[in-house]
Amino acid sequence: MSAPALLAWSNGQDTPFLLLVLAITARLHVDGKPFLAGLLFALCAAKGHLFLLTPVWILARGDWAFLRGLSIGGFVLAALSTFVAGWRWPIEMLAEAGNPMFSPNTELMTNLHAAFFNVPGGTVVELILSLAVVAATWTVARGSSFLPAFGAALIGGVLLARHSYAADLLLVLPGCLALIALSRSLLLRTLAVALLLPPAVLAVHFGAAGSLAFTLALWALVVGWAFETRRTSAAATRQQQA
Repeated sequence: MSAPALLAWSNGQDTPFLLLVLAITARLHVDGKPFLAGLLFALCAAKGHLFLLTPVWILARGDWAFLRGLSIGGFVLAALSTFVAGWRWPIEMLAEAGNPMFSPNTELMTNLHAAFFNVPGGTVVELILSLAVVAATWTVARGSSFLPAFGAALIGGVLLARHSYAADLLLVLPGCLALIALSRSLLLRTLAVALLLPPAVLAVHFGAAGSLAFTLALWALVVGWAFETRRTSAAATRQQQA
């Protein structure tokens, strides 16, 4: 039972539609159709702030066919938006995104910005932890196949977003499932399972303490994933040299 899925459904959020897009994107890419996968993935622009690490894993893997599809899909969506809303739509969208009314109850968010919003020196801590997430995503993407890279970027995107709530945690599902299936670390697999269980997600609704605990656990998961990937890659290199 997925608590984020229930929250998204009951609150009328669009995250389940994004999860469907992500599932088809992954299927297309695994089937050897990265261009079509990128073309479809452009639909995730509906909540682009949750996918900030997309360029990181694309560059790390050199996935240029996916990038071409994504670029064409993005151009088509931008053209349609301009046709419907006029050329000022990016300015209006940014203005709306910056409206405080758009992001109420910061203490209930599940990202690094919200975790250290009211902490002295919180901006510096947020920057350091965010850079660690970027580095971790790059490491996982460089040292593994498409699905782990994709999953790590989704988890990192939620952590870096300035606007993410419990319903958006549905996007960490692919990464956690990939880690549960592929990781050799019992600790990482256990943590991934724990983060998917309803009590962990529902703790976010208890206020700042629950949100902070979940966010830090999610951060530890993706950073730990990077360390494991690095160790695995180093061991494979030593075997090849032996």
